[in-house]
Amino acid sequence: MNNSQVLVEQENGAQPIIEVQHLTKIFHNNVVALEDVSLTINPREVVVIIGPSGSGKSTLLRCLNRLIEPTKGKIFFNGVEITAKNTNLSEVRKQMGIVFQQFNLFLHLTVEKNIKLPLRKVLKLSEEEAEKRTYEALKTVGLLEKRHAYPGQLSGGQQQRVAIARVLAMRPKVILFDEPTSALDPELTGEVLQVMKKLVTDFHYTLVVVTHEMGFAFEVATRIIFMDQGRIVCEGTPEEMLKNPTNERLKQFLARIIKNV
Repeated sequence: MNNSQVLVEQENGAQPIIEVQHLTKIFHNNVVALEDVSLTINPREVVVIIGPSGSGKSTLLRCLNRLIEPTKGKIFFNGVEITAKNTNLSEVRKQMGIVFQQFNLFLHLTVEKNIKLPLRKVLKLSEEEAEKRTYEALKTVGLLEKRHAYPGQLSGGQQQRVAIARVLAMRPKVILFDEPTSALDPELTGEVLQVMKKLVTDFHYTLVVVTHEMGFAFEVATRIIFMDQGRIVCEGTPEEMLKNPTNERLKQFLARIIKNV
């Protein structure tokens, strides 16, 4: 049985869905982006990663589904090592979707076709099944009425919701969010965060979210991880991390964030 078969068939709620062991990433210019990072993420957890710019948050997120190749360390998904040489990365990415800062939509395709494309080309679904999944995903993000519109006709918040719908239609086990509201005007941020909350409350998705939205982190996260200089400095519940922090570096970071809000 190869890795892709195991990824599809192995389901065990008693084990972590993601496990990272001693992960290090050094870029070609000798910049150490991650240094000896280890963590576990359990099914249905909402893990929010915070920290200053350049702390390694986005690099860690992209290493999880190997959009960035780690220099050292291992990553396990559903108990299978996905840093192994024989890993089917296409299979991994089907089950670990990612939503980026930029929306990455095809401007020449309608909303509906943007969502259907990976369903037909990657998952090889029938037109009927792709249609059904597209309808359900757009309904979830509140954009059914925009299915025949083009991305250029939508607001930034609506485009990001389409990007979320595209990932949802793939029905992944985990969704990674890389600062999904950072490219949006503040007034459009709320509608995207509301959809993300719905994924947790209504559908119980496992989420890993890199964000500066502390209100969202406090309300939705089951656990918050604080990173600095490529390392995990501390982690805990939202109450421990945001209301009663004991780590001095975390206190400094939160003071700056609150000051700039």
